[in-house]
Amino acid sequence: MILNKIPFLILSISSLLASLFLQFYFANLFSSQLINLFYMGVTVCGVVISMSTSGISSYLISEFSSIKDNKLDIKNAATSFLIFFSILGILVFLFIYIVGCYVLNINEWAVLFFSFSFFIYFLSLAIGIVFQSYAYCHSRTKGVLSYEVLNFFSFLIVICIFYTMKSNEMLFYFIFCIRSLIQIAIYLVLIRHDLSASKFSFENFLYFVKSVRVIIGGSAYYKSEPVIDRFFIISNNTGIAVYHLVSQIYTAALGVWFKVYVSPLIKELTINNNNKKIFNEIYFHGLKKQIYFALLCGFLVFFTPMIDYISRIKIFKILSDGNDIITILFFFFVSGLLGQVISNVFYCVNKHSIPVVVSCITFTIFLPLKYVVTHKWGVEGLCVLVALYHFVNVTILFLISLRFRH
Repeated sequence: MILNKIPFLILSISSLLASLFLQFYFANLFSSQLINLFYMGVTVCGVVISMSTSGISSYLISEFSSIKDNKLDIKNAATSFLIFFSILGILVFLFIYIVGCYVLNINEWAVLFFSFSFFIYFLSLAIGIVFQSYAYCHSRTKGVLSYEVLNFFSFLIVICIFYTMKSNEMLFYFIFCIRSLIQIAIYLVLIRHDLSASKFSFENFLYFVKSVRVIIGGSAYYKSEPVIDRFFIISNNTGIAVYHLVSQIYTAALGVWFKVYVSPLIKELTINNNNKKIFNEIYFHGLKKQIYFALLCGFLVFFTPMIDYISRIKIFKILSDGNDIITILFFFFVSGLLGQVISNVFYCVNKHSIPVVVSCITFTIFLPLKYVVTHKWGVEGLCVLVALYHFVNVTILFLISLRFRH
């Protein structure tokens, strides 16, 4: 099992580094208001990724892993996502357009191009959640290792294009946004027989939406936190670049760990749902693994010169201005690690609404506090509240899980 995870871990980390490299590359290459709009667009679409690590992906994995006769099939899931997120994507388009035109005062045609690019990016990420969840439940060419190879391959293509082209800000952003389509197109070919084996029906679409409406609606609300945080920073005339890049590093690391460890854990918990003893052993063992990983990361961040060495590299030099942000947001990272297991355990026992409702309530309480603190103490104050919010939220969910975990 460990040997199987090593190539997947290497590919996941490589894709993570490639994604971060591109965002740092843009930060060093461009210095206009467009870079702020680009970061805002990446963040808005990143809400989809956050949703996948909190509820949607967990739900899909549990469905695709289920042995029941009426389990969800890939064609209905993918088509339902395409319809639902196309509608939601219009709101993303309008949000980016409004921020670009009326907050950042960018040329209208440039903003329209940006908004369309991120509509495509948003939609590709949403569809990617379905295919990635499906890949976790299969092996060989349809498995998650193949899917991650395609992910890394698409990043390599984009990086090669950038290094062989002249610097063109708008075109670079557009190519970044359509990258995921390369990965999705090839994976569609690999699973074409599975897609043709099932039929889409509007009744199945309505049933699917009914099943996930609380998860999607609630998650979209409280997982919009990064978007609102960056909006507070921009409206306060404070630099967004350092905060965005540091939080992206931590969020991406959470995403990689979710792929490597938490997703297989969810599948294992779902399979052992009817065995209380084994289920609880897997749950607490998972929490211990998260704590060990958090301690390892803490050692690397605080007790080694790793950050100092990385910030000396020209493209990562911007990190040298964010030591306080790196330190404070590390506690957000730890809460995120614990939350990956604690919140997802509810999905394995069909109590989908509990983590969503709790997170929505906590988020609503902290939202006005963030606005006040950001305007008074700037980015550092916001970082403190971000870390505190996630700690409070995961603590409440853990206490509830002690009673409702099975």
